[in-house]
Amino acid sequence: MGNRKSPVYLLPLLILVMIVSLSCSGQSGSSILPGVAEPIDVQPQNSISTQVWGYWEMEMNEATGEFNAVPLRGAEFACNVIKFINGPPPNLIISVVSAVPYPTHKDFILDIGFSHPFPGLDRYTGFDVMGVFMGNGSAFFPGTGMYPVQSPLDQQLLNPDGYTRRFNAPEFTGAGEILPMQGYYPGNNGPPGYVPTTVLNPFKYYANGLDPTDDPFDFLKADPESRGAFLPGSVNYRRFHVRFPNSIGNVFQYAVIANWDINDNHPDPPGSLDDFPMSCNSQEAVVIDVVDLSNAYYESPTTYGGDIVLDLTPWDWSASTVSGVIEEYEINAYSSAWLGAYTFDMIPTSEGEYWNTFHAEIPAEVLTHHGFLPVWIELIYPEYDYTSPVGVPNDASGNLASYFLTEVEIEDHGPQAGDGFIYSISDVQSVSQEYYGGNMIFFENLLTMPSSGPYANNTVVKYYEGHTTGYGPYPAGLDSHIQSLGFTFDYEHNEIAGPLVTDGLKMVIVTLFFFGSNHVPFAPEEVQEIRDLVHGGGTCVFITENYNCYSGGTAIMDQLLIDLDAQYTVPQDWDPCGWWESTDITPDPSTVGVSDFFGQAPGYYNLFGNAVSLVRYSDGRTFVVKSPIN
Repeated sequence: MGNRKSPVYLLPLLILVMIVSLSCSGQSGSSILPGVAEPIDVQPQNSISTQVWGYWEMEMNEATGEFNAVPLRGAEFACNVIKFINGPPPNLIISVVSAVPYPTHKDFILDIGFSHPFPGLDRYTGFDVMGVFMGNGSAFFPGTGMYPVQSPLDQQLLNPDGYTRRFNAPEFTGAGEILPMQGYYPGNNGPPGYVPTTVLNPFKYYANGLDPTDDPFDFLKADPESRGAFLPGSVNYRRFHVRFPNSIGNVFQYAVIANWDINDNHPDPPGSLDDFPMSCNSQEAVVIDVVDLSNAYYESPTTYGGDIVLDLTPWDWSASTVSGVIEEYEINAYSSAWLGAYTFDMIPTSEGEYWNTFHAEIPAEVLTHHGFLPVWIELIYPEYDYTSPVGVPNDASGNLASYFLTEVEIEDHGPQAGDGFIYSISDVQSVSQEYYGGNMIFFENLLTMPSSGPYANNTVVKYYEGHTTGYGPYPAGLDSHIQSLGFTFDYEHNEIAGPLVTDGLKMVIVTLFFFGSNHVPFAPEEVQEIRDLVHGGGTCVFITENYNCYSGGTAIMDQLLIDLDAQYTVPQDWDPCGWWESTDITPDPSTVGVSDFFGQAPGYYNLFGNAVSLVRYSDGRTFVVKSPIN
């Protein structure tokens, strides 16, 4: 058998379409930046204009491992941009970090650098620059519009900072044919007939001081004074992880979108970035921080549950609160785990000068697998759209919006006793009556959930009243049920027994403010005993009476929750109207088989962070909760 040469792959890799969106205030952007290297005074016609800076066709020869960029003279139109397209120096630099072929696709790690085309002209500083990756879209955004997006069947940018609808081929080709600066216009020398079909295209964020692999949100938060500026004369790089399926060829297109407005010294150059108004920055959020706090799980088609819990922090240069509510934009989340759009409460949980954090807890209604679940985030700006400021029509209807795609992890099992959760019930009557079958099933589930650690195989359940005064109704129903399961029931009643000792226990049930408090705080040793128990395969359940019924012990309760790092509080809110029954039960290993839950005149819990409501009343108030502790 003779020697076989390795195949050489020629990648007509891209027509690089350099588009500048000079955005600022108004419909969606800013004044027109002149398309020549010399300074020219141009007065704003509207708040946004777009301009093509140049076109390139790029090929990669795997025999040499180099990318070659060929300027496309089809970019010579209305404004004569040939002067700076043809260089030298070139405006686009490609560095191949790695190239790995697979049986079905090829992966490239590229550092793509872009040189500002107006060196020395500080008045043309760009802001919030995006390098946009354009290809085919065989998947669809799940929200309104059903916009085509990339899928594993298409060319993919695997590490985008966000997604933009600007200058996509399906909606902006007509605009580009009328005036290339105002729409999609691929040039003359690209692959014949190739038009990317995506509407939401992924991008990487560019700015001076932002390294190729840096997180742009962290960068802006650490240095907001930088304004996300791209300075004339500078070259900035970002790292692109791109994938080309073998079945569709190796071509994509690339656009650069920037934001700009005239500086306060116009027509003179700016003295500093402070001379550029905030309208120079992007109207829409171009970066976002996402914290996944989810506790959702999937064990089988009939056993799954939990919540998708997210903290979202968009970076927005102009958003502010009105009466504590963000009004400039709205946030929707989409996923296969729930139907339709989940709309965020627009009251921030925390805020900074240019950012606001929003919290959501979304019940996982439908789960089909464990692993990673894609979640789309959409920020809609009701006061803005994609209308061309110079009257060039396009087909992009609807409001201006930002798009981001994140993933949340779905566990392969529900919470276990050793996972570090505590449970809390807001009424002692929930355990005092024998005929509350659903309530007893809940305790049975807690005792029989899989766990590991030094407490996992213990058989003693302790009912602890070491920090209460008076006496409560003896929990006869719970006592008999626990013993019927083969456990020993230990009742420490109406005396200060501290510090609490959990040696040999499987579960401790701590009653708080039951007929008042003896005003003795939980000692550090007791707090540590509870922590060791729940992290070692045991279970802790708090039973609290509402504050309004039994006063005097609120400080002790509050401090205990703080010491444990529990993520809920007990507000002064209660129902004095006798017995209640709830059938609003969260799917969870602790609630399997619990179809209803009973109590009497309970208080209600306020949740935050990663705490989960297990049982709710008809008006949404929570009276059984699960919370992690440190």
